[in-house]
Amino acid sequence: MSQEAPSRSPIFPVMDFPSEIVSRILDMWIGEPTMNYWLGGSVLAYRSGSHSTARAALPLAIWLQYTRLLQEKWLRSPKSFDCILGFITVHMATLTFSHEVPGIAEALNWGGGFPQDFRPIPAKNGRHGLEKISLDLCCDEYFILFEVRVPPFDITQNRLAHDALYESAIFLEHTQELTLNFGDAYTRSDTWYNISDDRWDSGARPLPNVGDMCLSAIVIDWILSYAWANKRLQHISSIKLEGSIQPWVLKKWTDIFQRHRQEEDFEHKVDLFAIQTIGLAGAVANGEEWEPAEYYPPICECEQRCGRLGKEEDSGSWSTEVWSEGTSEVEGNWDFGRVEEEGVTW
Repeated sequence: MSQEAPSRSPIFPVMDFPSEIVSRILDMWIGEPTMNYWLGGSVLAYRSGSHSTARAALPLAIWLQYTRLLQEKWLRSPKSFDCILGFITVHMATLTFSHEVPGIAEALNWGGGFPQDFRPIPAKNGRHGLEKISLDLCCDEYFILFEVRVPPFDITQNRLAHDALYESAIFLEHTQELTLNFGDAYTRSDTWYNISDDRWDSGARPLPNVGDMCLSAIVIDWILSYAWANKRLQHISSIKLEGSIQPWVLKKWTDIFQRHRQEEDFEHKVDLFAIQTIGLAGAVANGEEWEPAEYYPPICECEQRCGRLGKEEDSGSWSTEVWSEGTSEVEGNWDFGRVEEEGVTW
């Protein structure tokens, strides 16, 4: 562990304050640190909002307390991701998992393999800082994360990403609190426009506008149904849904999450075949050929159209306390010597 040299200046008046007050002052000064990562590189930094010049002037005792508080903020704060590759990168850098995902380095464009500087960081008391995760992804990335296989993505050549990325939900293995945000990035998604399947060719069968799709209801329900059927959410103690979500979807899944935790015998069964074959039974009954492009993507028929649903809807959530807020620190290569990073760096 390396540190910036602490100041040799006379002790600050704050040194005479009670330790509780000093901690509160430092906590306010640190503010809300930000996590930064570089895809394909070997740097993961946790930056404080405090100015590096001021930090360098801290007396040793205050400096040590500052670094301890910054480490504790890493352990306790939610980590937000708006990119599935960043989500994978940070988790691979800091944790180990029940099994490896073959091909993940190739999927992340690390031709020579995973950077050597990225290695698991041990933590005391089982804390690692990635218990609380917030995802704000586009529709494509939610499809990838939870392995959504509705047409035409049930066909290998129409997959949205490298095969290895479809196993990225393994990186939720250590998550205890999860927020799934279906915000602007999601509602502006054009998932069905990113394929070159003749059945969805814009010349033969014009695709509906994104605003006409049932993105805030049926598609979110599909995403959560696949996540549940693939057992990616059942172990998570608190799941919160945010963004533009139709009320019936929000209520349905909030109830499912709550009942799963409260009722020992509760079981929610998902019929993935029915989701993947909408319109098939009717076509067969009428002796017609099934045309999945007539049903996917789904057209919005909600009372309040998905395309006009407010961007700042109230969210529903259910949670339980999953740990007590004790004091603990992460052990690892905490590098406080990089002024430009103003925080901890692996």
